[in-house]
Amino acid sequence: SYGKTCNSSSWCRQDWNLTCIFGSCQPNTAICKLGATAITFDDLSTPTVNGIIPSIYQNLSWTNAYYLNESGIPNIGYRYVRVSGEYVCWFNSPMTIQTLIVNKTFTINSFVTAAGWSDSVILTITGYFSSIQIYTTSMSLNTYTQRIVELNWSGITKVVFNPSSPGYYDTGIDNLCITF
Repeated sequence: SYGKTCNSSSWCRQDWNLTCIFGSCQPNTAICKLGATAITFDDLSTPTVNGIIPSIYQNLSWTNAYYLNESGIPNIGYRYVRVSGEYVCWFNSPMTIQTLIVNKTFTINSFVTAAGWSDSVILTITGYFSSIQIYTTSMSLNTYTQRIVELNWSGITKVVFNPSSPGYYDTGIDNLCITF
């Protein structure tokens, strides 16, 4: 169970996505905080393997965002991105998520990410209020390693995910947790 004392991950409920961290069973996937919205991309399911995320989705504006059914393309990094359902968000150029109403803010809490096709993708994430940069961070992503990112950036109207790499830029995210 969550919070239970453990010596190894086998002591924790793996069907609940728990892992032994510093002697306590803790979640190994992004969990939305109370009051946050979980964007899992699983409501985008269609008969196709992939497609474009609508420009207005989950009460936000999306640019350069796509979805794919990870089980339809199983031998790549997106299987490490997927933590719920079958669908994940992916992008290979700067992806922008912003509010629909001018100066209405949100908080980007957390998400799960990994590189889609090649290692050493550098993902730079920048949070803005209007056109003013408030936050920025960069991280290295690999294809076969899931990364849980907790930002907890509040008071933003826009967030830009910008991948760069010597190889393919393709990057995936799942279980994006935001608070309006």
